[in-house]
Amino acid sequence: MGNTNYSVMTSRDTFDRRTAAQIVSNALNAHLDIPTEVNERNDVTLYGDKVSGSAYKIIGKAAYHHGTMLINADLAPLRTLLQGKRENIISKGVMSVPSSVTNLQEASFTVDHSSFCEAVTRAYLYHYAGRSEDRPLQPEDLHVLTDEMAQDSSRVQNWDWTWGQTPEFTET
Repeated sequence: MGNTNYSVMTSRDTFDRRTAAQIVSNALNAHLDIPTEVNERNDVTLYGDKVSGSAYKIIGKAAYHHGTMLINADLAPLRTLLQGKRENIISKGVMSVPSSVTNLQEASFTVDHSSFCEAVTRAYLYHYAGRSEDRPLQPEDLHVLTDEMAQDSSRVQNWDWTWGQTPEFTET
């Protein structure tokens, strides 16, 4: 696919969109020597072009940051979709703003899924060091989560989860 999707859960109290984007950008700068920046829309950019898209969800005491990082994706289909008609969609959600896009491999041929994930994990651990007991899941943790994961898996595969919480929109 050429991109990496990631999710980070933090407490609602510590969550901030700009900080979430800045942690990812800092990871790319410090650990992979890729000169990214965060723009006014809290997008991670490389040479002015967007390399990451994000969505956020706050539920109860938790905040979720879902992101996509373009590493070596085929950008032609994405660029075509970004130029699609938007005047036919009326939404109550946050409007997406089409942006020019590029891949991280424009700055580093060696970056890949593993190096990106390792860099971002290290940056999040550094940022939140000493603030909580949170840490990345380890294989030995999985047996404890099996029942809870089965319940969550069932819940997120139904219509209400996928579409029921989508901001109201109309296609005209």
